[in-house]
Amino acid sequence: MSRPRALYHGPRATIIAPPGYCFAAFDADGIHLRIAACESQDPFIGEALRKYDETGDPVWKPHIQNCAALFSITPQEAIGLMKEESPKYTFAKNFIFLILNGGDVPALANAAVDAGLTASEGEVKKLLDAWLERAVLFKKWRESLVEEAETTGMLVLPSGRRRRFYGLRTNPDKSSRRKFLASHEVIKEIYNTPLLAGEVDFMNPRILLAYRVCQAWGWKFIYHGHDGFMCEGKEEEAMEFVKDMLSKIPTTQRITETRTLYVPFNAKLGTVWAEMKEVK
Repeated sequence: MSRPRALYHGPRATIIAPPGYCFAAFDADGIHLRIAACESQDPFIGEALRKYDETGDPVWKPHIQNCAALFSITPQEAIGLMKEESPKYTFAKNFIFLILNGGDVPALANAAVDAGLTASEGEVKKLLDAWLERAVLFKKWRESLVEEAETTGMLVLPSGRRRRFYGLRTNPDKSSRRKFLASHEVIKEIYNTPLLAGEVDFMNPRILLAYRVCQAWGWKFIYHGHDGFMCEGKEEEAMEFVKDMLSKIPTTQRITETRTLYVPFNAKLGTVWAEMKEVK
């Protein structure tokens, strides 16, 4: 029997499993947002994640909560915007990724235009301020990261990882506790460090475990990225393989005495990388 042709174009459409075989892809769901919620202990972000994980109720979907906070509307109104595929909802989806990666007002204004909104930088600044009013502890956590880096020249993460910032400038005010000053670009690096390093700490042991699960099944471990991996094996075994893999990958990691990071994994199956379908 001939294999179906790929429906989509692009590099991933060229990756096709041999006859009788398929791909199983796994990714850590929203790992950067979950790390930020765990590290900051922000109730606005953390509660939405927890309740959405527990109930699946779209009211608690993080994008819905972000949309409601940004535009000062109810979650139910935000759900309506989601169903309409409104530019406001598109912006809310893109907003959190920009914020986590240190996006400033000009970057957010560009994202608003890309989403189809007409908004000046001043208007976007008001949206950002409205969101930060809800995510107070997240804001304070990031301020503490900058303070630590400007005081010591580095960040020391809960895992013991250290990151020095060589782009810091010496503070001319010798009376200040902060020996250094961070430019906008360095601040972005500071914001990114707990997310990227936390991701590595979480994912590395799980990548090794996934490789061992593949060995036990006789599957090939063919790819891994920063927050996921993909395997190849017999189509007839695919569902059982996915269930076994998901049952063996730990979804929690203790960060401190009082904080535990929770990151669930999603799975997809398919014979063409560009056309993977989520396993429910």
